[in-house]
Amino acid sequence: MVKGMYENTTMLHVVQFVLSVLLAGAFYIFMLRPFLRETSSESRRIAELLAQLPPELEVEGLVVKAIASVGPATALAGMSS
Repeated sequence: MVKGMYENTTMLHVVQFVLSVLLAGAFYIFMLRPFLRETSSESRRIAELLAQLPPELEVEGLVVKAIASVGPATALAGMSS
């Protein structure tokens, strides 16, 4: 009697775990992938624009300087406002 209850509980936990994994996969497919696709296309557009700049400009140095100027404190301050 008690062993059967434990087996039922174990089966219930397995089913709930499988459903949780399926729901997480659905969330990824329906919510996250469109944003990832948009980010990828935006990165490609930025790279194309940067490639059109003349070679005299130190593009990599400018990008490093721009990224370095946005430190962790600046990013956290932007999130709170």
